[in-house]
Amino acid sequence: ETQIAISTMKKRNLILVLGVVLCTSLSAQPLKTKTIDNGGTGMFKAIAVKESGMPDFVIYRPNNLKRCEALPLLMFANGGCMDTSIGYERMLTEIASHGYIVMAIGEMQDKRFDRKEKQTPSSELKRGLDWIVQQNLNKNSDYYQKIDTARIGAAGHSCGGAQVLANAADTRLKTYLILNAGMGDMEMAGASKASLATMHGAALYIVGGPSDVAFVN
Repeated sequence: ETQIAISTMKKRNLILVLGVVLCTSLSAQPLKTKTIDNGGTGMFKAIAVKESGMPDFVIYRPNNLKRCEALPLLMFANGGCMDTSIGYERMLTEIASHGYIVMAIGEMQDKRFDRKEKQTPSSELKRGLDWIVQQNLNKNSDYYQKIDTARIGAAGHSCGGAQVLANAADTRLKTYLILNAGMGDMEMAGASKASLATMHGAALYIVGGPSDVAFVN
């Protein structure tokens, strides 16, 4: 009878442990993942992730976050202010593979135009940033203590660069990367020349020369 009782107890404990492991796995399971360019050339092989808590963004990050300490975060806004980063996924994967977490506006796509694409408001950048910073504090999240909140940057291409400038005053941002975008005397995506005065960190502008439609700006 004692042996039967011990055996039954062991089985119950095993079932309990398996249940805990299963629940933990399910709670941390992303909705979808995608591997681009074999994960990039950096030492941290990267994946693109669609998270259940923020399905209309893509997070490009090292595949094995358990190996990582807190990583710098880069928020990314797309050209045309569109809700897709598929045209930038190779670049963003490469960045992530060198030890960054990159969060880009727009739901994951398998290929271009496999869904309807639309423009997004500049507030999307802040919405994504608010969510990922909150995940950094959530003990049940894969991103718990994986974000170095002292090293957060924002990058954007063309109209996405204007979206970055529209959010430039956010004190959490420490640096800016502006790709083929500028204000000049125009206004776009809620940004204007006045937005430049709200920048409070280092900025890198990359332009395409006189043939770039944004060159004068």
